[in-house]
Amino acid sequence: MNLQYFCGLFDGEGCIVIVKHKPIKNENISYTLAMQVAMTNEKVVALVQKEFGGNYNAVNWYTRPNTRTAYLWRLHSRNAADLLVRMDEFLIVKQAEARVAVTFQDHMDEVRNKLRRLPPEEKAAIFEYREQVYRTLQAMKRVSGALDGMDANSVETQNGQYRTKLSAV
Repeated sequence: MNLQYFCGLFDGEGCIVIVKHKPIKNENISYTLAMQVAMTNEKVVALVQKEFGGNYNAVNWYTRPNTRTAYLWRLHSRNAADLLVRMDEFLIVKQAEARVAVTFQDHMDEVRNKLRRLPPEEKAAIFEYREQVYRTLQAMKRVSGALDGMDANSVETQNGQYRTKLSAV
């Protein structure tokens, strides 16, 4: 599997996320960059893992009969950012998201060992920045322009009805 093929696959089947972890005891909220690909073809997902590292596992999101098992590959933090940098020139759909994600990870690496020694107001500014980037990346995934005024990625319309697929003519 070469990088250009993977970029096309990732543009269609991939996702860039910042995972927000709830605080444990008196700790602050933490954030982690992750990139992932989910699909039902285990052979392709295994090739992605072999070529680019990370890990994959089987997931069963649906309990309906005749639903195939999906396979989820994930790469985290600096490893994800480094791969996104390599992919930049080949990405089309997710290029802007990838650039935001790399900037976020650069910030995380920059303040990693300094955070505990910073005054409270500087810590607050750092966590505010992280939350802002988290929300920005979420907003970039919302695609407007659906005919019913809903986000194109949502399943349910405003009146509670579900969309049906348009059949090819």
